[in-house]
Amino acid sequence: MVAPKIPSFEDGEIGENGEDPRDARVKKVLIFKTTGEIISSYDRLESKLFALGWHRYTGELEPMLAFDRERKQYFHPKPGSCFISLPLDFDKLRIIHLYEIVVQTRTAFAIREIPQPRRRGG
Repeated sequence: MVAPKIPSFEDGEIGENGEDPRDARVKKVLIFKTTGEIISSYDRLESKLFALGWHRYTGELEPMLAFDRERKQYFHPKPGSCFISLPLDFDKLRIIHLYEIVVQTRTAFAIREIPQPRRRGG
């Protein structure tokens, strides 16, 4: 019988069965479904979001979000009231951010796994 997979969280990453997710042998990446393109920069992500009618939000933020303006950027659809909240640095995107993008843009993006070489040492 196969043991159930139990998620664990470390630095915004999701692992399974207590393993450190940073040691995973696969990397999760954001894919633009129409072209299969791996989204590897904010330039690519923004161009896809803008084409889907999303815009960078520069207006007033609710007090709960305003304190984080210096560390995050926000995107929203026009018209619409939902937001995608992302770190300013693309390299700080975590799986939770990728899922936020996928949930908000259900038909446009997907998350895929790509194999990674094993870490050496210990």
